[in-house]
Amino acid sequence: MASDVRRLLRGTRLQELPAADQARALCYVLREGDPDDLQLAELRWDQLVATASTEMTEALSDGAANLLWRDEPDGRVSRYVRFAAQRRFADEFLAGLIRHAKTDRSPGTAAAGRKMAAELLRDHVNPMDSAWGRSRVLGELGQDAPLAAALLASENAGRERVKAWVAWLHPVFPDFLAPYRELLGDREVNGTALRKLADAEPEWVMGLLHVAGRLGKLEPVLPGILRWACEYDEMDTRAHALLTGALMSMRTEEAGGQGAIDALLLLLGMAPRFLPDASGRADSAVYQNGFVWTWTRGRRPPRAGP
Repeated sequence: MASDVRRLLRGTRLQELPAADQARALCYVLREGDPDDLQLAELRWDQLVATASTEMTEALSDGAANLLWRDEPDGRVSRYVRFAAQRRFADEFLAGLIRHAKTDRSPGTAAAGRKMAAELLRDHVNPMDSAWGRSRVLGELGQDAPLAAALLASENAGRERVKAWVAWLHPVFPDFLAPYRELLGDREVNGTALRKLADAEPEWVMGLLHVAGRLGKLEPVLPGILRWACEYDEMDTRAHALLTGALMSMRTEEAGGQGAIDALLLLLGMAPRFLPDASGRADSAVYQNGFVWTWTRGRRPPRAGP
């Protein structure tokens, strides 16, 4: 069936059909989620978009979602985003992709898709452009706190860009961003506020860790993280997995921060990441300082005997 519709879209007989049926045929193949069908979209989009703009945009989002929201997301979904951006409907298209995240999916599928979706948003939304402040994307993100946190965690273009995302997200997440503003203001993150955020939306604390690591500013975050981590036996399984996962994947070039991460991992019962390479480095003393500072403050005293 799909192959027959593709032949129709490539041929001249398509013009014998009413415009609405031509658009319906294009929507049918786009929903299949085959990136090669974007060639057909290139061929027919401009002539049909006036007939069925909403339906065609939804079909493109449906096809892209089939590539994105799966256990192993297909990076070719970025071709769909570029197609939409070139035709100036990236906002509507990306909002559709986010809506698909709300359908029933396994936790593994949701997490894998969320990471790639965050990178697509990072690369195609400009938080410094006031036009995006009224976007459909922002409205959809307001209903998906974990994806918004993943967006912050994915930013790798420096402090000013992170500040722009924080300002952009504030209208829909006014209660979650105070720790980020404290970090960006070079102030120690309030431990009580961080713990409340961890209890409500732990993904936002993981995002904070990623941001702090990339900016080389773990010091303002560590006291609050440490107090939370030292209570890990009271965490639910999901929060513990999120925290250890963030510590294992976050990036930092700061030797003291690497030492602190290793100490936290050990406190959480995990193997250290950076220790094998730390001893022979010129900045090994800085690594050791970070490790010792964190370990001595996080290690709980032994329990008294019977």
